[in-house]
Amino acid sequence: MAAFVQLRFVNLSDDEGMSNVVFFQKNTTAIHDNRVAWRVVRHCEHHDYCSIPYSLDTDINMVDWNANHSERLAAYQGNVFHIAPQGYGKYLSAMPLEGCPTQIWVQNHLSQGAVHVNLYRSGCLVAQQRNVIPEQWAKFDLLHWLYVAVMPDVKQGEIIPSRFLSTSVAEFCLYDIVSADIIMLGGGCGKDAVALHFEITNVVWRQLSCPVHINYSGRFWLKNGLLFLSQVKHTLFVPDILYD
Repeated sequence: MAAFVQLRFVNLSDDEGMSNVVFFQKNTTAIHDNRVAWRVVRHCEHHDYCSIPYSLDTDINMVDWNANHSERLAAYQGNVFHIAPQGYGKYLSAMPLEGCPTQIWVQNHLSQGAVHVNLYRSGCLVAQQRNVIPEQWAKFDLLHWLYVAVMPDVKQGEIIPSRFLSTSVAEFCLYDIVSADIIMLGGGCGKDAVALHFEITNVVWRQLSCPVHINYSGRFWLKNGLLFLSQVKHTLFVPDILYD
């Protein structure tokens, strides 16, 4: 069973649901900065929320030059796949090889024809390597960091235009988190307007085998062995000593 981080986007801004809020991740192995709009929240009005389940596991498939999609296969860090001919067609399958322990690799073993390789998280496209030619590798390395920004007219599953990546982007580390709220603040009009920005709150941490030092603002409490925080700014994992 796949493990999830249960996230909620909550609009506490004065935006009144007019903004297009985009969640995405970065593929650290990508040569070109083709970041995909993984989830897009639209028309979320003041005090409304949207559930965003974040699976820790991913799936993979390929798309050929005729826009035909292969079935999706579970893809875990360290997995290696190849695309090979089969009869008059082609297929995507896992190989009995070990790749980089933090990455997912796919090689095009076709004699001709480029393909797109897609990576999915929670059923939605999260990363893509386009036009992978024969003998070329598509590699994916997605750390559990989530990025969020307001981006007009960007649609879910599309490549984010590079001009938006230079705007204000918030980033949140999801390692060892069970659930959390990502809230949008700011907005308004006139001289009292504040730029829209994002914070992570109501964080529930997974039970860890080592102590954790947390720089936080807000209340905290313990319940059933889990640490609850009302608001978190930064976290620092400490292997031996828990500092006050």
